[in-house]
Amino acid sequence: MSHVPRPENSARICSIARREGPGQAPVSPFPAWPAAFRPPGSVTVLGIAARNGIMLVSHWRHLESQEGQQFGRELVMRGAEERLAPILMTALATALALLPIALGGNKPGHEIEHPMALVILGGLFTSTLLNLFLMPTIYLRFGASRRRDVVS
Repeated sequence: MSHVPRPENSARICSIARREGPGQAPVSPFPAWPAAFRPPGSVTVLGIAARNGIMLVSHWRHLESQEGQQFGRELVMRGAEERLAPILMTALATALALLPIALGGNKPGHEIEHPMALVILGGLFTSTLLNLFLMPTIYLRFGASRRRDVVS
Protein backbone atom coordinates (compact mmCIF):
# COMPACT_ATOMS: atom_id res chain seq x y z
CA MET A 1 0.00 0.00 0.00
CA SER A 2 1.50 3.32 -1.04
CA HIS A 3 1.62 6.26 1.25
CA VAL A 4 -0.31 9.29 0.02
CA PRO A 5 0.98 12.55 1.57
CA ARG A 6 -1.62 14.69 3.24
CA PRO A 7 -1.73 18.40 2.21
CA GLU A 8 -0.73 19.73 5.62
CA ASN A 9 2.35 17.47 5.66
CA SER A 10 3.30 18.48 2.09
CA ALA A 11 3.24 22.18 2.97
CA ARG A 12 5.34 21.52 6.07
CA ILE A 13 7.88 19.46 4.11
CA CYS A 14 8.12 22.13 1.38
CA SER A 15 8.63 24.89 3.94
CA ILE A 16 11.41 22.88 5.61
CA ALA A 17 13.06 22.21 2.26
CA ARG A 18 12.99 25.91 1.36
CA ARG A 19 14.12 27.01 4.85
CA GLU A 20 11.07 29.12 5.56
CA GLY A 21 8.34 29.13 8.11
CA PRO A 22 4.65 28.80 7.37
CA GLY A 23 3.30 32.00 5.83
CA GLN A 24 6.75 33.47 5.15
CA ALA A 25 8.15 34.55 1.80
CA PRO A 26 10.60 32.19 0.09
CA VAL A 27 14.25 32.60 0.98
CA SER A 28 16.49 33.82 -1.84
CA PRO A 29 18.87 31.21 -3.23
CA PHE A 30 21.52 33.99 -3.02
CA PRO A 31 20.88 35.27 0.53
CA ALA A 32 24.27 36.87 1.17
CA TRP A 33 24.24 38.84 -2.10
CA PRO A 34 22.90 42.41 -2.09
CA ALA A 35 19.77 42.78 -4.24
CA ALA A 36 21.66 44.74 -6.92
CA PHE A 37 24.05 41.85 -7.55
CA ARG A 38 21.72 38.87 -7.63
CA PRO A 39 22.38 36.95 -10.84
CA PRO A 40 19.09 37.19 -12.80
CA GLY A 41 18.79 40.98 -12.60
CA SER A 42 22.48 41.76 -12.92
CA VAL A 43 22.95 39.44 -15.89
CA THR A 44 20.04 41.12 -17.68
CA VAL A 45 21.43 44.60 -17.09
CA LEU A 46 24.97 43.52 -17.94
CA GLY A 47 23.78 42.10 -21.26
CA ILE A 48 21.92 45.24 -22.27
CA ALA A 49 24.75 47.54 -21.15
CA ALA A 50 27.38 45.48 -22.94
CA ARG A 51 25.34 45.37 -26.14
CA ASN A 52 24.82 49.13 -26.12
CA GLY A 53 28.50 49.79 -25.40
CA ILE A 54 29.69 47.42 -28.11
CA MET A 55 27.32 48.93 -30.66
CA LEU A 56 28.47 52.44 -29.75
CA VAL A 57 32.18 51.63 -30.13
CA SER A 58 31.46 49.69 -33.30
CA HIS A 59 29.65 52.71 -34.77
CA TRP A 60 32.55 55.03 -33.93
CA ARG A 61 34.97 52.63 -35.62
CA HIS A 62 32.65 52.42 -38.64
CA LEU A 63 32.51 56.21 -38.92
CA GLU A 64 36.30 56.35 -38.81
CA SER A 65 37.13 53.47 -41.15
CA GLN A 66 34.23 53.39 -43.62
CA GLU A 67 33.13 57.01 -43.77
CA GLY A 68 36.60 58.50 -43.39
CA GLN A 69 35.82 60.84 -40.51
CA GLN A 70 38.90 61.89 -38.54
CA PHE A 71 39.22 60.73 -34.95
CA GLY A 72 38.25 63.44 -32.50
CA ARG A 73 35.44 65.12 -30.67
CA GLU A 74 33.28 65.51 -33.79
CA LEU A 75 33.48 61.78 -34.55
CA VAL A 76 32.54 60.83 -31.01
CA MET A 77 29.67 63.35 -30.83
CA ARG A 78 28.27 62.27 -34.21
CA GLY A 79 28.43 58.59 -33.30
CA ALA A 80 26.80 59.18 -29.90
CA GLU A 81 24.01 61.25 -31.47
CA GLU A 82 23.36 58.61 -34.13
CA ARG A 83 23.24 55.80 -31.54
CA LEU A 84 21.13 57.79 -29.06
CA ALA A 85 17.77 56.58 -30.37
CA PRO A 86 18.64 52.84 -30.43
CA ILE A 87 20.14 53.00 -26.93
CA LEU A 88 17.12 54.83 -25.52
CA MET A 89 14.65 52.56 -27.31
CA THR A 90 16.30 49.43 -25.90
CA ALA A 91 16.17 50.85 -22.38
CA LEU A 92 12.62 52.21 -22.72
CA ALA A 93 11.20 48.99 -24.19
CA THR A 94 12.68 46.94 -21.36
CA ALA A 95 11.60 49.48 -18.75
CA LEU A 96 8.02 49.61 -20.05
CA ALA A 97 7.81 45.82 -19.87
CA LEU A 98 9.02 45.84 -16.25
CA LEU A 99 7.05 48.86 -15.05
CA PRO A 100 3.83 46.98 -14.14
CA ILE A 101 5.80 44.51 -12.03
CA ALA A 102 7.78 47.28 -10.31
CA LEU A 103 4.70 49.43 -9.62
CA GLY A 104 2.61 46.43 -8.54
CA GLY A 105 4.54 46.18 -5.31
CA ASN A 106 5.58 43.15 -3.37
CA LYS A 107 2.29 41.25 -3.69
CA PRO A 108 1.95 37.56 -2.91
CA GLY A 109 3.38 35.58 -5.79
CA HIS A 110 5.71 38.41 -6.84
CA GLU A 111 8.29 38.02 -4.06
CA ILE A 112 11.08 37.42 -6.57
CA GLU A 113 9.82 39.39 -9.57
CA HIS A 114 9.29 42.73 -7.80
CA PRO A 115 12.83 43.18 -6.39
CA MET A 116 14.34 41.88 -9.63
CA ALA A 117 12.29 44.39 -11.66
CA LEU A 118 13.52 47.20 -9.41
CA VAL A 119 17.13 46.06 -9.80
CA ILE A 120 16.80 45.87 -13.59
CA LEU A 121 15.12 49.30 -13.83
CA GLY A 122 17.83 50.91 -11.70
CA GLY A 123 20.54 49.18 -13.68
CA LEU A 124 18.99 50.22 -17.00
CA PHE A 125 18.87 53.84 -15.90
CA THR A 126 22.46 53.78 -14.66
CA SER A 127 23.90 51.87 -17.62
CA THR A 128 22.12 54.12 -20.13
CA LEU A 129 23.57 57.22 -18.50
CA LEU A 130 27.03 55.67 -18.40
CA ASN A 131 26.82 54.59 -22.05
CA LEU A 132 25.73 58.03 -23.19
CA PHE A 133 28.01 60.19 -21.04
CA LEU A 134 30.99 58.14 -19.84
CA MET A 135 31.66 55.96 -22.91
CA PRO A 136 32.33 58.93 -25.24
CA THR A 137 34.84 60.35 -22.77
CA ILE A 138 36.59 57.02 -22.37
CA TYR A 139 36.69 56.50 -26.14
CA LEU A 140 38.17 59.97 -26.68
CA ARG A 141 40.86 59.21 -24.11
CA PHE A 142 41.80 55.65 -25.09
CA GLY A 143 40.59 55.43 -28.70
CA ALA A 144 43.33 57.82 -29.83
CA SER A 145 46.08 55.59 -28.48
CA ARG A 146 44.56 52.61 -30.30
CA ARG A 147 44.57 54.61 -33.52
CA ARG A 148 48.23 55.63 -33.07
CA ASP A 149 49.19 51.98 -32.50
CA VAL A 150 47.43 50.90 -35.70
CA VAL A 151 49.01 53.68 -37.82
CA SER A 152 52.57 53.05 -36.54
